[in-house]
Amino acid sequence: MPICRPGFACVDGQCVSACNPPCVEGEVCTASLQCVPETDPAAGPPASLGMEQPEVDPDVTLDGVKGFGGIVLGGGISMHTWRDATDDQLDRPTTWGAFLFALRAGLIVARNEISVEFAPGTYKPTIGDTGDDGTVIDEGESVTSFLGSYAHHVPITLGAYWPFRFGAGFISRSHGGDFEGTDFQARVDLLNISVKTKFIFLDFSFPSIRYVSDFDAYHRWSGLFTAAVSAIGP
Repeated sequence: MPICRPGFACVDGQCVSACNPPCVEGEVCTASLQCVPETDPAAGPPASLGMEQPEVDPDVTLDGVKGFGGIVLGGGISMHTWRDATDDQLDRPTTWGAFLFALRAGLIVARNEISVEFAPGTYKPTIGDTGDDGTVIDEGESVTSFLGSYAHHVPITLGAYWPFRFGAGFISRSHGGDFEGTDFQARVDLLNISVKTKFIFLDFSFPSIRYVSDFDAYHRWSGLFTAAVSAIGP
């Protein structure tokens, strides 16, 4: 990288003439590393230091500028601990199921991704019954979540990438079925894979780790195994 135009070769990340010294204006470099006039039939295909440049399909790369938008589905578990009002102590963590449906959109510039994820009342961070009689924050409730994220996609193979993603945002809080405000949330995705085709962008997390808290009454860690599908420009 980068792929150089005909007559040039990539050396130390720079496109340079395959002939040394470089050909003058009106000449091309031949496969035998000789400079001949552009109109000379003997010019043949341009040289590349004796090596063929690898072919790269631009439809499956994340280079350049590309916008995308789609949906996210996820499921996993949450570890939830909250402060008991009777003794002002954080209780031991309880385990819950979790489900997420969200909308996703963003922009990728040279494999650097800026995106937003919005769950309009379609995120259930605590599903299940541990016998707490509805006293746990968000117990069984569908809440609204908003996250802004940055990711860098490291190439694995043609069309496949390993994105490292982190972000922050807010989430609504419900207690006993009553809306009580919004709290901070953050995410870190380390074990992921993204796949680019001409018009489809896929992204999978194993899992996406989410942290939510009001920094007082409760703390919650969730691990969501997510699958996202988006439309993307070629």
